[in-house]
Amino acid sequence: MDTSEEYVKMCRAAKEIQDSHEWECGDYFYECPYDDGYGSVSWKIRTIGSDNKDAMVPADVWLPRQDQLQDMCTSLNKFKPIYSLAYVTMWAEASGFDCGANDYAESLNSLEQVWLAYVMDENYYKKWNGEEWL
Repeated sequence: MDTSEEYVKMCRAAKEIQDSHEWECGDYFYECPYDDGYGSVSWKIRTIGSDNKDAMVPADVWLPRQDQLQDMCTSLNKFKPIYSLAYVTMWAEASGFDCGANDYAESLNSLEQVWLAYVMDENYYKKWNGEEWL
């Protein structure tokens, strides 16, 4: 599960998926800042369990798992998983992800980032520029 600073930034900026998500047990999220009691404010990654599901606040950032991202791929839901993987590979090649041929390919450092980029491109026609989805 990618919990990198870059993935958190990508997820936070993906308003389309943040706004439509219903929290459920097993979700990962980046918790809004809190005072740790020692005079510093910090962020942390947490998982939703039955005891804290209702404690989510709007500032929390949902970090979709790879399976959740794949479920968002409406164009792929009709295919078996192996064909979905082939389809995403063709998308990556068409987007210039040919052996690191461009900066966009180099900027995606995990499979969660690749799947998020695919979801945002296929469902919302947006690409990540390092700061926001355009």
